[in-house]
Amino acid sequence: MTEANRHFSHSQLSSAFGDAGCLRLWAYRYVEKITSPTNGALHVGSSWDYLTRVVIGEKINGNYVNAERAQNIITHSFNNPLEESNAGVPIEYDFSDIDQDQTLDRLVSAAKLYITDVLPTIDPVSVQREVRTTILPGVDILGYVDLVERAGDGSLVVTDNKASLSGKASRTPAKAMIDQQLALYQAMIAKEDGTTPLSRGWRVLDIGYKKTVAKFSTILVREQSVATAEKLNDLTMQSVTQQAGALLAIEKTGLFPPTGRGTWKCSEKWCGYFDVCEYGRKSRTSVAVNVVEEDEWR
Repeated sequence: MTEANRHFSHSQLSSAFGDAGCLRLWAYRYVEKITSPTNGALHVGSSWDYLTRVVIGEKINGNYVNAERAQNIITHSFNNPLEESNAGVPIEYDFSDIDQDQTLDRLVSAAKLYITDVLPTIDPVSVQREVRTTILPGVDILGYVDLVERAGDGSLVVTDNKASLSGKASRTPAKAMIDQQLALYQAMIAKEDGTTPLSRGWRVLDIGYKKTVAKFSTILVREQSVATAEKLNDLTMQSVTQQAGALLAIEKTGLFPPTGRGTWKCSEKWCGYFDVCEYGRKSRTSVAVNVVEEDEWR
């Protein structure tokens, strides 16, 4: 494995083959490198990731972040969005989907609650850890694991931090069982460390909706044995290897068919490329030329 290797991430594979996947979208984002605006909900998630990365990192180093400092961290992160991506691409923002003042107030309340009620329960091993595995000749899978922690019995847990604005319980144990990102990170940590994590899941912040206050939930699933976890790891790596191979083959053709036109994901609400896509608004030029009333053809 070298830095010169081509790499795929879970986000890339999900953009192409996930529940909201679309090969045309994948090509816009990763081949043509056209950016779409980051909305308020995504920025909330990024701000929360930054806070948890800092305070958990401090805990690993034996330091304690108090509530006042946590408030300063989340406020600075929220008010100073990144200008460029890790790849040096300028980031555009559209915060029309949130009330920024109210959202920041809720994030500050959540940060204080996290410091007093949640952080003391976490036994962290690593935070925002880069994992990289060669899956094909010259091709790696790359990821950043929010948190690896220890369960009460000493076994490893792979945890992903999430922030929600909806107030709805969209993450469940059933979804954690089949989530490819969680399974992938579990497999990659096992490969690098030689120790198989038995549990994986999410620590979810609901920042509050309307009159509700911030709350946290931990959603974990646990394999019954190391043997079953290792079997899952093998199947997961086989799956991402097949997906990466398929993307490489599709890329050579230069043809990137879209998802079904008219489906929920091929819409202005859910696709940031809807206005520029030849299968989106750009192509929807049809007009009605003849409308026959019912009485005319009876």
